[in-house]
Amino acid sequence: MKSSAQRGAYWKARTRRWLESRGFQVVDLEVVRWIHKPDGERIPVKHDQMGADLQAINDTDVVFIQVKG
Repeated sequence: MKSSAQRGAYWKARTRRWLESRGFQVVDLEVVRWIHKPDGERIPVKHDQMGADLQAINDTDVVFIQVKG
């Protein structure tokens, strides 16, 4: 059984390949920031920039994509 993170990564990669096959250049807008706890542990937190996972650009269009599996 795959985790939620693995399923999300699969759909994001699949969407990226689909867009690239249609002539788009694709940029990942998801960034990981780290929360530092007092005990030294670091916790990764993902944030979407501009409310999207991916940005796709071609000659005439700019598209922001929020991927859902």
